[in-house]
Amino acid sequence: MSLAEIVRYPDEILSKPTRTVEKFDSGLASLVKRLIQIMIDAPGIGVAANQIGIDLSVAVIGIPSTKQPLILVNPEILKASKLLQVSEEGCLSLPGYWGRPMRSERIRVEYQDPSGQVQRLDASEYLAQVIQHETDHLNGFVYVQRLPEGESLNVIEAHSHSQDDD
Repeated sequence: MSLAEIVRYPDEILSKPTRTVEKFDSGLASLVKRLIQIMIDAPGIGVAANQIGIDLSVAVIGIPSTKQPLILVNPEILKASKLLQVSEEGCLSLPGYWGRPMRSERIRVEYQDPSGQVQRLDASEYLAQVIQHETDHLNGFVYVQRLPEGESLNVIEAHSHSQDDD
């Protein structure tokens, strides 16, 4: 498993919605393990299945507040606050760049866990930002499409370590 597996923007798979997961089996469990390992190796804070060329609605998130990786199968954002936040984001599919997309400050997401059980999660601030980023991937969007009008991508300078990558 390596960063070589990560699909780069503007690859076509990143611009179309992923297929709904219907089988909650060992194949899904293997995919989840692979995504978690790629996220750790990158290192990143999240990765979606289509970022490694797999057309399935699965993403993993690993940030300190989640303790264990958060595994989102078939996620759907049910509610999103009108109050927006703008924070720096990066993406493993666009290495070397960062931007400041507009995101809802609070969201409610419904998803299935790897066993197929429906879960709901209310998230705010950073976790909400990361969930929206990964859900966007699964819906065929990349964060550059969420940049405010007139904003553009910024190049990450070699000495900078403050940007978050997914």
